[in-house]
Amino acid sequence: MLLQRVVEDLAIEDLGDVVLAPGDMEENIKRIEKVFEHLLETYALVHAVGGEHTLSLPIAKVFASRSWKPCMVVLDAHLDLRNEYLGVETCHATVLRRIVESANLHRVVFVGTRAVCREEVEHAKQLGLEVVWARDVFEDLDGALRRIRKAVEPCGSIYVSIDLDVIDPAYAPGVQTPEPLGLSPWQVLRILDNVIDERLWIVDYVELCPVNDPSEATSALVAKLIVEISAVWMERMGARW
Repeated sequence: MLLQRVVEDLAIEDLGDVVLAPGDMEENIKRIEKVFEHLLETYALVHAVGGEHTLSLPIAKVFASRSWKPCMVVLDAHLDLRNEYLGVETCHATVLRRIVESANLHRVVFVGTRAVCREEVEHAKQLGLEVVWARDVFEDLDGALRRIRKAVEPCGSIYVSIDLDVIDPAYAPGVQTPEPLGLSPWQVLRILDNVIDERLWIVDYVELCPVNDPSEATSALVAKLIVEISAVWMERMGARW
């Protein structure tokens, strides 16, 4: 839709699922790291679809260790910068804090944020993280896009993490922590259109919880995003249509 191109011949390969150890976070992080060490050696662009946002932690570690001036662009209703949540230090509410601590990232940019606690805001300011709030997108989309483009200018490689709760629950109810006043799918695509180029290595789609959406609309939206993002990336890479 963004490019008005025929994408029937896009070379997208479904590699299946990572086999996880139920309840063993440490082991699962190791397994995902091992898989992504292989994927980043083999594929030019990797899409990762998952549930818990902690999925991004092992991916970010591998990405940061293998790329030049690595940056993350995080589309999320939340900052996920708590030090702990309900007594747990590694989970969906703390994942970006763990990533910032353990992955040597050049820059982290948040987009679409609208539900935070004081601890997270103070930590983001302390670290100098760029936050483009949902309100910024609603009130001045062009201005928000300029800020995002400027923020990623010095990046050598980019990892986009899409927590699906950045999108309003009206469009994506199948998430674990729905948050009203979210972005529309078109706004998300406009934002991504200003980030995608030859520097993009990884896109993840997290907090997808199909059991919360019997209509499967959220899963269908993820599939649509994968196609649109892949098409734009191929266009920017000079693909012939």
